[in-house]
Parts: sequence; structure tokens; C-alpha cells
Amino acid sequence: MERADDADLLQVGKPSYLGGVARRAIEVFTRRYPQVFLQATFIVGTRDETPESLARQVALARELGVDFPALHPVTPVPGTPLYDEAVEQGWLSEEDFEHFDWMTPVLDSRAMSKEQIEQALYRANREFVGVRWLLKGLLSRTPYRRDMYRWFALVSARMAWSALRRRLNPVDVGAYQILVEPHWLES
Repeated sequence: MERADDADLLQVGKPSYLGGVARRAIEVFTRRYPQVFLQATFIVGTRDETPESLARQVALARELGVDFPALHPVTPVPGTPLYDEAVEQGWLSEEDFEHFDWMTPVLDSRAMSKEQIEQALYRANREFVGVRWLLKGLLSRTPYRRDMYRWFALVSARMAWSALRRRLNPVDVGAYQILVEPHWLES
């Protein structure tokens, strides 16, 4: 889906999504292939994001009724034109690449700080993913759908356990060895 409005789709370089193409694809899958697990991704936190435009993203996700609406903050990756523009224009409000994870906002919009975007994402995700959502999927009549929801539950449990372990053992350096500077970097 990426964005709710065609003008926004053009701004993020997604012209092939114009005219509701993704919406129609979801409608076809829902009608003809109800056993398919449907995930729709949405880019939020663009430079022109406002509380109202972000609310339109959430409203579209709700309207579509897909299994998993994934709302991701725009993340300018080094080596891309968006990253170059963000650096040149001074838009980056986060410089720690550990936060460039497509879950943590790293840019402010013109109307919202990255903290406001993060809070809106948190509220939206709580609306979509919770106990009722999980039970609905685990009790699905379709085996593949049940398996996908089991996978989500397992991954979520592992993430929660990992976070809990790090809090119980803050000196465990394994959590800090995710990115290692290569020995040849200074060469």
C-alpha cells in the first residue's frame, strides 16, 4: 500500500501504486484467495507527514482488514538518493545507525517530530496487534494463516525473552556485538 494518497505515492517514488492498484489487489486476494495471509506495508513519517495524513494511513489499514498492517517509518539508507538528500538538507534527527531499523523514526517531518511519529506508530500498532488479533489468527480455519500467527507469537515471545534477559544481565556483551567494525575499515 505504502501511502493512502496518490500524491504521497508520487512523493515517495511509488508511481506503480497509483489509482488504488494495491487496494484492488487486496480486494481480489480477500475474495478469491481467503486462505492467503495478507500483509500491507505503509511508509509513515515522510517529510510532509502530518497527524492527519498519518491518521489516513491508519484508517486505510483498518479499512483493508489485512492480517498484518505493517506501518514503517521512512528510513533513508546510506547510498540511496533519500539518504543523500536527508544529509544535504539536514533532515536526519538520528545518527546512530542501530536505529535505522525500519521501526524507529530517524527523521522529523515538517509537522511532527520523530518522537511524535514514534508515539503515533505505537498507538497504531497497539490498535492492530494485540491479544484479540492473535486469537483471531490462531483460531483461523486456514492452516497457513494459523501457522503465520503462531510464527508471530513465537517471534514476539523470543523478542520479549531477549529483552528481559538483557535487563536481568546488562553486562552480557552479546547484545552489543551486533555490528562489528571490520578490521580493514581504516585501511
